Amino acid sequence: MADLSSVGVANPSTSSANPVLSLILALGAGLLTWGFIHLQDPQGDGIGLFEVDEKYHIRGLGESDERWSAYLEQQSRVDLQNAALVIGILGSALGAALAIGGPAGLPISKRLPIGILFGAVVGVVAGLAGSMLQQSFEKSSQISVELSAFVNALLFGILGFGLGAMVGGLCGSAKAIVERSVIGLVVGALAGCAYPIIAYVFIANVNIEAFIPRVTAARVLWLGVGTSVIGLLIPWGVGKRIVEVSKLVDRSAPMHT
Repeated sequence: MADLSSVGVANPSTSSANPVLSLILALGAGLLTWGFIHLQDPQGDGIGLFEVDEKYHIRGLGESDERWSAYLEQQSRVDLQNAALVIGILGSALGAALAIGGPAGLPISKRLPIGILFGAVVGVVAGLAGSMLQQSFEKSSQISVELSAFVNALLFGILGFGLGAMVGGLCGSAKAIVERSVIGLVVGALAGCAYPIIAYVFIANVNIEAFIPRVTAARVLWLGVGTSVIGLLIPWGVGKRIVEVSKLVDRSAPMHT
């Protein structure tokens, strides 16, 4: 019989990770991001830190096509800026959470700045990519649950991929980088897909069309699902555990001749 204690402790740099601490801190990152969004837009009107300049505002339905085109162009630019800012904050806070609760190969004084800065960059990229996909869908059709699932899968998939690569880098091996980035991509994309479906089923008057949810309950769900899945499963290394358990079962199974 194989020793069960051997499962998941093959690499000292990864065994020191604390998934529970990462989960708690990741939820705190989500709460921090929710607080920032709420301060900017307490009524759920879709207002962000960046707003369209007043000179582009539409005064009435009789405005010329040029005025409408200029307004929509400015609104698109502002939406991208707000998405980059909000998801950048989320990525930075998640990066800090994973750096603190992740592998302890480096002192925390080095891990934490890496997590904050790397997470911010990944968050900005994820926010821009998700918002651009959202805008491309809006040009051709109304955002549905399915299209929202695509947008959020891209958003949290990129976030999970980048943060997973960061955690793998902190583990100190190329294998860990590949493993954790793939785990992050998969679990992040799945979490992103799950959000609009859960919101549509359980939250009344939810605005699936909004890139950043406007209903408070939807915002909490959006951030809670994404941060909890990424915060727990990337440091835990779910893929590695599945492989190790399967090998354990193979070793424990009786051999037939």
